Amino acid sequence: MADQPRYEPGELGPGGFPIGAFDPPETTPVTPTVPITPIPNNNSSNNNSNSGSSNMDNIANADPNASAKYGIINAIYQEKYGRDATQAELDRFVNMPVSDVANIILGQADSPFSGYNSNDNSNNNNSNNNNSDNDNSNNDTTEAEEAERIADEIKAQEEADAATLQESYDMIDNAVANGLIDATTGELYKGVVANYSGTDVNFEDIIAELNRISETTISPEYDQRIDEAIAEITNAKTYLEDKRAIALESETATAEGQLESAKSSLESSGLSFSGTAGEYLGKKSALDPNKVSGELGEGTLGAYQRQISSSSQADYLNSIQDLTTESEGLLGSEQTGDLGLSEGLVGGSVGSIEDDRQVDLADTLDQIFLNSTTANNLDATHLT
Repeated sequence: MADQPRYEPGELGPGGFPIGAFDPPETTPVTPTVPITPIPNNNSSNNNSNSGSSNMDNIANADPNASAKYGIINAIYQEKYGRDATQAELDRFVNMPVSDVANIILGQADSPFSGYNSNDNSNNNNSNNNNSDNDNSNNDTTEAEEAERIADEIKAQEEADAATLQESYDMIDNAVANGLIDATTGELYKGVVANYSGTDVNFEDIIAELNRISETTISPEYDQRIDEAIAEITNAKTYLEDKRAIALESETATAEGQLESAKSSLESSGLSFSGTAGEYLGKKSALDPNKVSGELGEGTLGAYQRQISSSSQADYLNSIQDLTTESEGLLGSEQTGDLGLSEGLVGGSVGSIEDDRQVDLADTLDQIFLNSTTANNLDATHLT
């Protein structure tokens, strides 16, 4: 691919991707067939302390000019917060002088290296001259200057991390553009890379493992949930439609019975051609519309029957709208429309089932990624 900054082909680039990994492949990547047992996580708090010694003893006895490794960083975090450092915190402080890490995290008041200048002292590591001139030179830097120097180092590291993360994002976008992964997986991968920047991982193995778990475990589970939801929504829709059809038949039969009863009553009373008949039955009376003044309307009976029918129709539409809302919340807007439900459809929703699937995929990818950082090769079969 074009212009890989700072790296040679074949080296591991930002986010642990092999340079050129996202170029369109000419051959099928070879997946290792012999998994290697994961190496115990060196970030474990079990490595942060020695038997019979406290975290502060370990910190105070450490070489202040030595490059900080995970063990001492975790010890400092245990002392300050009672927990190990996160991966992001480890990445920020690894290889900084131990004294600087202790001063930043514990603060000058609690750090055993308070006032210690790692830069000045590093120039005297091989010297046994402890005369007053050297002692004074170690204290030339004021506390404010030391804090500013440390802040500048942190800022520079953050800017470098941001640049590396952006390179990782660009490589993932290239992978999507080249058809190596789909856009959804690309976004999931970006989220994980942001949490584990600077680690060495095998991109092809991670995606292959995610696809394997998705196809064998995650997708079947959520596909079944979708099928069950579709069946329930379809059954509910059919029930409402059948109920509405029965209601219409009943309304029609009732209306016809009421009309015949009214006509019979008027006829027996000799009022079939009276104004009373026209007022009650309207156009359905025996009156000739051409021989009455004014226009015959629907009549009192017709208005009553129309109100009953409208109320029944409104109840049906409200039930359909509630079903549409439920379906859209579960299955999303597109799937709901495919089921013939449009009354009250909002649009733009993927549904809670698909949301849950993406969360599950993201958690799985995160676990695979974390697992791969503690092993020389990928062995995440325990996840399923």
